[in-house]
Amino acid sequence: MRAAVTLLAGASSTPADVSAPFLIDTDCGLDDLSTLAIAIGLAEPPALITTCSGLAPPGHGHLLAGRLLSSLTTIGLPTVVAGAEEPPATVSRMKDAWELTYQERVAEVCTSLGIEHVTPAQAQVVGSAAAAADAIVDAAGAAGESGVVILALGAMTNLAAAAQRHPAAFTRSVRRIIFIAARSWLQT
Repeated sequence: MRAAVTLLAGASSTPADVSAPFLIDTDCGLDDLSTLAIAIGLAEPPALITTCSGLAPPGHGHLLAGRLLSSLTTIGLPTVVAGAEEPPATVSRMKDAWELTYQERVAEVCTSLGIEHVTPAQAQVVGSAAAAADAIVDAAGAAGESGVVILALGAMTNLAAAAQRHPAAFTRSVRRIIFIAARSWLQT
């Protein structure tokens, strides 16, 4: 079961302006890839996609997101920035049994959609939280006074880095962060 938690950037508790540009920070799980496919078809697609650690093995997420988006359209593709796809050294998490078959599932989905899946030999661990943080703040700043909404679909490493590296710009230009997590992650 999934639950959504909205974290507000600022003191306002009003609903997000639906016309505000949005960014997606994703761990490239199959559900996230479905979200990207839907988002690219919106009248105002996301301005930026950043990738983080989670279901996709390090070095796979940005390639997979880029290939999926390219297969869907060639017009107005958002920039895909490889973020912190490698989990921080301090994070130790046992993967559930369903996560262990993730690569096989992604390969099947990619094949059925005619998208080349990312093999271990093609993986490129080139991203960093700093690169994603800078891209997030740049894209948010480009939105002007409306700010941006960020849909966070994985580890929030990139967002934490953006808030730490550029605190004033992040606070000023990020209107809302929508974080989606499994219910068990929200319980202590």
